[in-house]
This record gives sequence, structure tokens and C-alpha cells, in this order.
Amino acid sequence: MRIELVLEGWDASFNAITELNGSGKSNILDAICFVLGITNIQQAAQNQQDLIYKHGQEGITKASVTVVFDNSDRSTSHAGLENSKQITLTRQVIPPAISLPNITKYILNGDKVQQQPILSLVQSVQLNINNPNFVIMRGITKEILGMMEEAAGTRIFEERKEKAKQTMRKKEKCIEWITSKTSSELERLARFLRAHDWTEANTCVDKKAVMVDAQREVDEGEREGAEAEKKHGRIKKKWGKELAKGGKSKALEVLSSHVEELVRLGTQLEIKEGTIVDEQKVKTLEQSLKELNQSLEAKHTDAANLTTSHGEQKEKHTQMLNKVATSEELLQTLVTGLSSNSNAPTAECCILIRQIPWHILEVCSDR
Repeated sequence: MRIELVLEGWDASFNAITELNGSGKSNILDAICFVLGITNIQQAAQNQQDLIYKHGQEGITKASVTVVFDNSDRSTSHAGLENSKQITLTRQVIPPAISLPNITKYILNGDKVQQQPILSLVQSVQLNINNPNFVIMRGITKEILGMMEEAAGTRIFEERKEKAKQTMRKKEKCIEWITSKTSSELERLARFLRAHDWTEANTCVDKKAVMVDAQREVDEGEREGAEAEKKHGRIKKKWGKELAKGGKSKALEVLSSHVEELVRLGTQLEIKEGTIVDEQKVKTLEQSLKELNQSLEAKHTDAANLTTSHGEQKEKHTQMLNKVATSEELLQTLVTGLSSNSNAPTAECCILIRQIPWHILEVCSDR
């Protein structure tokens, strides 16, 4: 069985393979290392016999990997291969079941060769396959970056950065608790204010109705009093005329009517006195209304204080986020500068190294 994998569109300076987990990156790298004869790279197979499917028990007689190189550029061609447009390199392993011990074959453009010509071919294009860093496998980059951070002294800033993040998480929980408590308190005060306003409105309506009724009764009493005064004057004049005529019987009748009128006026006077008492009650209710309004203003002041406290806490949280962001930018700039090809730190990196501790200390002091 032979599986051919063709990858197109590679750049001439391509030197890395990146893809999602499980896509076969390690298999491609292992195959390239195997066919080039690299020995200082740890492969997935423990020995060459593991490269053959079921160790040759299913009729598989060999394991083979073939790499085809583009040789169209004559200026970089290896000596003796200038006329070949492509260079085909194959390595085969035959299991012990067929031959003892394992036999490894190198085939270059269809001709069987030893490993040394293969090494010479690779070295002719300025490749040193025995270099430990010729192929950087997965996971090695983190180790190299860790050594660089340790040598540059930036690993301690990562620890401080993590502590600052933990402090920020604690602060965020406190802010969430304060926000929740403030929201519930504001909601409770809002319900109280709505209920208070509704009660005050109903009370004002009732008081207004009582005052309107009392004023109407006062106006009606004044009108009836004026009419009674006019009637009394007319009766008095009429009675004087009757007395002048000597009509005693008529005078008695007039006197009787006057007595009845006095009784009626006395009754109206009692009614007016009751109205005055009601007006005094209205004044008492107005005083109670004034006190309730003062209490409402005090509640409004408490609500404003809670809102101000919430704004201050939110502003402090924003300031801490800005400080941490600044520290992260400085740290990232330092790491980028140390990862460059220069052997010595630049002046800008030195300045950043002096600035980062102050930013970190500022963030830590706000915990």
C-alpha cells in the first residue's frame, strides 16, 4: 500500500507546518526526518519495525517515504543533477520477516545510494540536518521562550501580572456586590417614593374636596345671613307701620314671626361654628403634609449619595484596568524586543525594563 500526499502552493522559504490538532503535522515532520536520515529527533515510532503496518503480518513487505524536490533552478542544483527537473528521494525499510536484520535503502532518482550522498545533497543547499534546531517540534517553542524569559529576568513580571489579575478579579466581585446592593436599594427607594407620591396625591385630593365643601358652606351661610338681615329690616319697618296704625293683633303676629326667625338664625349659627372647627382640622392636615414632604426630601438625598458612591467605585475599577493594560503592553514590548535577532538589548528595551517595575508596583499597591 502506498499513500501519496501532495501539498501545493508552498513558498520557496517555507520552513514550518501549522494546522489544527490531529491534522497530521507530526506525521509529516516524522516522514521528512525519516527520509532525510535525521537521527537526533525523537519520532512517534520506537523502532523501525513499528513503521511497518502490523510488523509485516498482513502482507505489507516494506515501509517507504518519498520526497520530491523541485530542481528547476539550475543555479542551486547539486553537482551531477543539473539536468533533472525534479529530485526524487526515497527511503525504504524492510522488516526482519523478509530479511534479517532490517535493511534500509536510499534511492535517489531511481538509483540505490548510501546515506552519505544524501547528506551531501542536503548540505549543498546550506541545510545541516544534524543541527538540534533544524526541526523545531511542537512544544519546543515554549521551552525556548521560557529560557529567554528566565535569562532576561522577565519571568517575575509574569508572576506579578498573575497576582494583579487575581486582585482585579477580587475587586470585580466587590464591585458586582456593591452594584447589586445599590440597585436593590435604589429599587426599594423608588417603590417607596412612588407609594409616597400616590398617597400624598390622594391626601391632597381629599383635602381639596373638604376645603371646597367648607368654602361652599361658608359662602352659602354668608348669603343666607345677608338675606336674613334684609328680611329683618323689612319686617322691622312693617312692624313699625303696624304699631303706628294701632293694630295690636298684627303686631303680635309679627313678633311671633320674628321669634321663629331668630330660632332659625340660631340654628344656622351652630352650623357655622361646626364649619369653623372643620377649617381648623384642615390646617392640622396641611401641617402633617409639610412634615411628610420634608421626609421625602431626606430620602431623595440618601438616594443621591448612594448613586455617587457607585460612580466612585466604578471609576476606581476603570483606573485599575487601564494600569494593568499599560503593564501588559510594556511587558509584551519587552518580550518582542528580546525575541528579535539582535544579540544585545536595544536602548528602548532597557528603558522599558526600568519602567515596568514601577507600573507593576502601582497595580499591586491598588490591591
